Parts: sequence; structure tokens; C-alpha cells
Amino acid sequence: MHTVPRVLPDVLAAVLLLGGCTAPTVTVSFPTPSKTPTDKAVAAACTALRNAFDDAGTSLNTVFEQLTTDPQKALSTLQPVLADLEKAAKKVDNPTVRKQADKTVAAFQELVTALTAAVNDPTKIPGLAAPLAKVQTELAAFGALCGS
Repeated sequence: MHTVPRVLPDVLAAVLLLGGCTAPTVTVSFPTPSKTPTDKAVAAACTALRNAFDDAGTSLNTVFEQLTTDPQKALSTLQPVLADLEKAAKKVDNPTVRKQADKTVAAFQELVTALTAAVNDPTKIPGLAAPLAKVQTELAAFGALCGS
């Protein structure tokens, strides 16, 4: 059985702080936007993805909490989130929203890959900073596209 050394939480926290992720919290919520997209097809596609992306943001916060205490559990939390996002994105037929949804899913895929590598080899923890930042960037871009 592979165990993660006890040094992992401290190293991970340091990497996240030094990597520019000073506040490892992502808030992605989609309240009724004050400015909805003017294109009705974009608005409909955004509405269709809203729940999946809301859930992803909530789960990502849980993942951040788990990273320093139980990286394997964080990975177990993140994998179904990725599957749900992939499923939701495949249902979107609007090309503008689909493109951003695919970019966001790809960012989550990179994070799962990096987290898997870090769980298996703690020396790869520094590799988490870039995928975490990319997920945050893509989620923000999705929020901007959907008017929230």
C-alpha cells in the first residue's frame, strides 16, 4: 500500500502559496446574472451548464480543503466532478459555449492528471500550481461568457 508522507501537507501548502495560489478557494456560483448574454442560444447553453459548473466550483473548494490533509481523497472527490463536467459539456451544441466548456473540462483533466502524479510521487507536488491556476482561469472565463 502506498502512503503519502506526512510532509506532503506542508509542502503542498508551500507550493500553493509560492505558486501564486495564495487563497486556495474557488467560488463559482451562478446567481441570476445581472447581465445575461444577448445571444439567446448562448444564454440557453449557459443555463444548461450552470448546475454542473456550480457543482464543480463547490467540489473544487472541497478538493482544496482535502489537498493538505488527504490528497488521495481530494483525487477521489475530483474525478467524478470531471466526469460530470465532461457529460454536461457534451450536451451543449452552441459552439461558443461548447468551446469554453471544453477548455474548462481540459483544465480539470490536467488537474486530475497532476494530482494523480502528486499522490503517487510527492516530488511532483510543484506540478499542481499551474493546473490549479488554469482551472481558476477557465472557470472565470466561463463565468464571464455566461454573464455572471
